[in-house]
Amino acid sequence: MKQKLILYLVFLTLMIQSCAPLVRTNLDNKLEVFPMEENTKVFIIHNADSIPDQSKLVGDIDIDDAGFTTNCKRKAIIQLAKKEARKVGANIIYLTEIRTPNIWSTCYRIKGLLYRNEADKFTYLNAVEQVEKVIEKRKEKKPFKKENIFFDGDIRLKLALPYFNALSLKPKNELTSFKTGFIGESIGLEYSYKPDRFIESNFSLVLTHFHPIPIQQYEVEVEYQNSYYFSLTNNHVFKEQTFGYGLNYSVNYKGVGLTSLSDSIPSYNRGHQSTSIGFTLNTYKRVWRHLNIGVIYRPTFFRIKPKNEFNLEHLFSIEFMWRIRLRRNKKYKY
Repeated sequence: MKQKLILYLVFLTLMIQSCAPLVRTNLDNKLEVFPMEENTKVFIIHNADSIPDQSKLVGDIDIDDAGFTTNCKRKAIIQLAKKEARKVGANIIYLTEIRTPNIWSTCYRIKGLLYRNEADKFTYLNAVEQVEKVIEKRKEKKPFKKENIFFDGDIRLKLALPYFNALSLKPKNELTSFKTGFIGESIGLEYSYKPDRFIESNFSLVLTHFHPIPIQQYEVEVEYQNSYYFSLTNNHVFKEQTFGYGLNYSVNYKGVGLTSLSDSIPSYNRGHQSTSIGFTLNTYKRVWRHLNIGVIYRPTFFRIKPKNEFNLEHLFSIEFMWRIRLRRNKKYKY
């Protein structure tokens, strides 16, 4: 029973220690350590030129993530650094490195040099610290606050660039043809009938152009697969993401054509054209204010022209999309 209790206490101690940041201090052996009282003012400096004369280097400090660290926000880390500085008799911390949270660690991590200054420079240091706090605050990258843009009764214009497209077509009496390429354009209107739902009507033209941007080239004969379609979708809003589903009416082209200078759409010489109906599925992620990145999947299953028949064809697009509010609901304040 005693052995289990001892093991439990050891495990609990290790867990508590692992929840605290990892602190390393390297001191100058030539200097004698005189710990300072808890209420001693410790100054944080970000610029080496701000270190006052007659300051003695005590050592350096490194505060890192221990792996399971919990309380490691910027303010907590700075307070911990000041506490460690007092222990070794330092009243100035010159921060040489500040690492902000990222995908590898959720903690602030710092490195710095510890100085002791016994001269009467407190007024000067107070002024320096306040100025540098303002400078550091301005340097900090503030995350973009994505305000809500979906309110019932709103009407929005949608402009999109279907940049990468993959089109699978099966013309009558031919094998399935799969082609990928770039460039397209899309325009639509959205109407929010609820704060988290809206309907959208949309027209899109998608191409499988060889070049990612239209460039000048000589007139050459190329194989092409292009499509344009009208779609009507019902969409749901989940925070910064939307999901939509609906129907589409599509016109697909496959064949051989000529491209001229700066011309993304071939002039058709010979080929196949078909008209079909199917489903439209989409999802968009809002990345910056009005800018969204989306994925569209458009399967068509019933061919209307040239002959009524069931025929499965697919379109997959990755596009950049902008939403622009055209009408605002007056009962909401923006």
